[in-house]
Amino acid sequence: MPTRHISRASLAATLVVAFLTLGCNAITAPSSALAGTYTLQTVNGGGLPYITSVSATDTVQVTAGTIAIQSDSTFVTTLASRYASPGVVTSSTRTQDGTWSATGTTIAFSYTNGGADAGSVSGNVLTIIATTGSGPLTYVFQK
Repeated sequence: MPTRHISRASLAATLVVAFLTLGCNAITAPSSALAGTYTLQTVNGGGLPYITSVSATDTVQVTAGTIAIQSDSTFVTTLASRYASPGVVTSSTRTQDGTWSATGTTIAFSYTNGGADAGSVSGNVLTIIATTGSGPLTYVFQK
């Protein structure tokens, strides 16, 4: 039976490819380090409650929010709002869920009911730029 010899250069090249492949998978795979519950701190740089829209008769405010990011690539957001019109104030809570993926410090959210948002993570701070009917809103959450 003939013996096969592998050259050092061939072995080194194989190891480099293996490490690069593993490294790429580690960068794009969801990270358990991101998992946790983040609490809304600001909207467009302003504290809470934050007025998101005003008309001649109505005012809409964001009053609170959380996003729970799971290590299984799912998430749930909860956003509390207050709607005020002459003589009537109504509060509501909206919950959305979906999946997320991260590459480096960039994170992308895809909602189950359609739509998507993107953001970034720096330490325990999660910034999401959400597309709304009245323009983009920048939400800053902290773990």
